[in-house]
Amino acid sequence: AYNCLIHFYKRLNRVNLLSLVCTLVEHTERVVRHCMDQECGVGDVPSLPRVLPKILITTFSCLGRGEIIATTDLLKAELANCFSKSRNLMVMMKLIMRKQK
Repeated sequence: AYNCLIHFYKRLNRVNLLSLVCTLVEHTERVVRHCMDQECGVGDVPSLPRVLPKILITTFSCLGRGEIIATTDLLKAELANCFSKSRNLMVMMKLIMRKQK
């Protein structure tokens, strides 16, 4: 889903696109939080360490180009919100990986 967003970037309203990215990151965060609460290991959810880095790399790559699209205060606020949620997901991923050692 994240890779598809790149292709639709220019067609969609930018605020709506960033809102959609935030929603997807929030959903991913809920899944990761559930895994953490259940104390799932890599063996329980083997796709977690494989998929999360891809999601984060793609998201941060798109957000890194956000300065170009953030032409209004609303876009800047949505971009900051999306970055914050993605950063939180990255921290959660780091905690999961640390537990797996």
